[in-house]
Amino acid sequence: MNSVLDIIYKQVVNRADEPALNYLDNDQYVAISYMQMALSAERFSNYLSSIVQPNQNVVIWATNCWQWAISDLGIQLSGCVSVPIYPTAGEDQLNYIFNDAKPTVVIVDHLSEERF
Repeated sequence: MNSVLDIIYKQVVNRADEPALNYLDNDQYVAISYMQMALSAERFSNYLSSIVQPNQNVVIWATNCWQWAISDLGIQLSGCVSVPIYPTAGEDQLNYIFNDAKPTVVIVDHLSEERF
């Protein structure tokens, strides 16, 4: 079985400049190519590798966006474990996840008082 990373890298070889992701910006879709996605994930992975050890947990506490996908891929590339948290998770869920996962790094898309 191929991992998600294997599948993406096969697409980088075969379809480097074709769109892998699209996001909406000012009512227009913007494409991110397979190559751009892979390079962004590798850059993030390199950064993570400088501050965490393999197999450590990294939380992504963010809405669904292209940055979420890049973060998840970068976490996998660094050998860490991605722990996604839905932005509307309640206090009990958050307490359980944070106490169980004991993440080394937490990635958030934005902070607001509603979250705390």
